Amino acid sequence: MALEWLAILIQIGSVTALNIGTIYQKRGADQVPSVHDTTAMNNVKNFLKNRTWMVGYLFIMLGSAGSFVALGFADFSILQPFMAVGIIVQGLACRWYLKEAISRQQVASMAVMVVGVVFVGISTTTGAQGDWATTLAMISRPLPLWFMAGLAAGGVAAYAYTKSQHYKHADIWICIFTGIMSVFSYLFAKVVMAAVVTYAGAGQLLDVFGDGIAWLVLVVAFVVSTASFLSKNVSYQHGRAVLINNIFNAFNISLPVLVGVVVLDEWIGVPPLNIALQSAGVAVIMAGVVWLMYIELKLKVTSCAAGASSGESSASK
Repeated sequence: MALEWLAILIQIGSVTALNIGTIYQKRGADQVPSVHDTTAMNNVKNFLKNRTWMVGYLFIMLGSAGSFVALGFADFSILQPFMAVGIIVQGLACRWYLKEAISRQQVASMAVMVVGVVFVGISTTTGAQGDWATTLAMISRPLPLWFMAGLAAGGVAAYAYTKSQHYKHADIWICIFTGIMSVFSYLFAKVVMAAVVTYAGAGQLLDVFGDGIAWLVLVVAFVVSTASFLSKNVSYQHGRAVLINNIFNAFNISLPVLVGVVVLDEWIGVPPLNIALQSAGVAVIMAGVVWLMYIELKLKVTSCAAGASSGESSASK
């Protein structure tokens, strides 16, 4: 229990650092040329030379390292709800640092997400951490494999769709891809930590470096984490942080509950009331996300209409 509370405190600090980092990276992404107008190599150079973006990168690396450590001492579904701290950080930072206009409706939609997180949080239960062999066996079963394949396909389809539409509403569609890939990175990091904890518990920590399967899972975690990281910076050039980062946070709060259930069997032995509360929490979080997306889309339509009217007035003069 003491280690789980330590993991929760580490997670809260890590999430705060992660979200501060995303705010700096959003500012940096707005300062560099469009990623669609330059080559991949020049894009890398542009971002790396931007000091604001690099400060954000350092915060994100710090937060990611902390989350990785926390995953070794608490259930996947227990830690991820504390991503709600990020929703609060985003609301404050988007308003006061990025100077993004945030309406009362948007604040209300973020509040709805936080309420959902409370439902998830109060319904979580303490479970024993699976060892390396058990965890590996869990993710290798047919149902989890099909589930992960379907989830990955959904993320890729979202990215492919917006690209085929010349990046229309890319802030939403790319962020869906980003959120799904991020959840995969946390899942595989959790699996790797199971290996580390198991070897350490047996007094053979150094032997983990000779485990080829652990290395393979770590490489997969790195690949999907990189895909999430890069695509998120693309989405920053297509929309506002208040939408992008909160969609990302919501996916990282709600999806791990589903992943924990299907892939890691984290609902086995959990009382029905807790299951009902978690399910309700996830539904409320996603309702808040849909509401926030609707508000942003409505704002875009209004802005386009206002721009068209302005253009017609100028032409008539």
